[in-house]
Amino acid sequence: MHYVNAYILLTASLCATAMAQGRTFDGLQAPAKSPGTSLTTVDVSGSSLEHFDPRAENSLELQGQDPDYSMRGMFQQHHGEFMLKRERYDPMIETRGQYLPHMEILNEPGSMQLLNWGSDVELPFMVATDGYITVGGYFGERRYLSKGSSNFGDEKLYEAGIKAGFGVFLDENLLLEGLATPGYFTDNDSTLTRNDFKMYGKVLLTYRADENLFLKVGARSNGIFSDYEILPYLGVSWQPTDTFRIDVLLPEKAELSLWPDPSFGMMLGCEIQGNEYRVRDATDHSVQADLHVQEVILYVGAIWRFSEFTSLLTRVGSTVAGDYKLDDGTNTTDTVKGPLEPGLFLELSFGIDF
Repeated sequence: MHYVNAYILLTASLCATAMAQGRTFDGLQAPAKSPGTSLTTVDVSGSSLEHFDPRAENSLELQGQDPDYSMRGMFQQHHGEFMLKRERYDPMIETRGQYLPHMEILNEPGSMQLLNWGSDVELPFMVATDGYITVGGYFGERRYLSKGSSNFGDEKLYEAGIKAGFGVFLDENLLLEGLATPGYFTDNDSTLTRNDFKMYGKVLLTYRADENLFLKVGARSNGIFSDYEILPYLGVSWQPTDTFRIDVLLPEKAELSLWPDPSFGMMLGCEIQGNEYRVRDATDHSVQADLHVQEVILYVGAIWRFSEFTSLLTRVGSTVAGDYKLDDGTNTTDTVKGPLEPGLFLELSFGIDF
């Protein structure tokens, strides 16, 4: 698992760099104080417990403090409110575990359990008053325990890669973002080859049509849909009231969230997850195949923000659909494929910000 060790080293070095930089890249999560601004508690969760308030005038001058003319401070002065409201809170570093205790594929014998866990890191660094770069990485494991199936046994599937991207404001109401996420998607039963490597990524254009309304369009490449690696994005983020927001990014996610308090939110949503992995025959590694998994999940959940730096997310719900193509890489068993039957899922996620 050489790539796993490399991922751990990469993540550790990024975190060390982040802490060494202090809060220089924190601008995408918590606004800095700058001339003509103050910080107040946000009334619906954007990306921070603190909120850019452009209505306050000369607060730092009145307090006798020096204005923040750093790159981060200037970025926040111009774009802090946009960054807070454009999406629901999403931590920079996230570790999650998901458990599906009983899964069945329509018209196929047997059942499975799935433990799906992983970590995701996205750290933004200011490089201009109107732009930033993003670096990070990801690692995940899907562990299947099969019961009663003659065509698919226990299996472990891995994914690991890096993230590199950018964000630039074309004007004060228009943000262009791009993110490349190359990585390996494999059963790790032999030496990795180019067949295990996937070059994924996305590009997204976000337009602020109104103070609390953001329209989104773009494209993404990933392995969620087996027949369409590249698909367009179409979305909206809207905060119609002080405590309620709607976040949609089709074709992968739609969510309603209610925030009775800035540190606590409740969610109802639907999400599609999955990927494609390269698998091999356990005895003859030259015999290979592509295995595809996809789950459509309907969930309710909650987020607790214990501080500006830590959070906990829980979700519970059911798979309502999905598309599976299970192949163990051998020539002796038939491929298990078909839609996924409904089944319970549970999820717990811990987040960290700087």
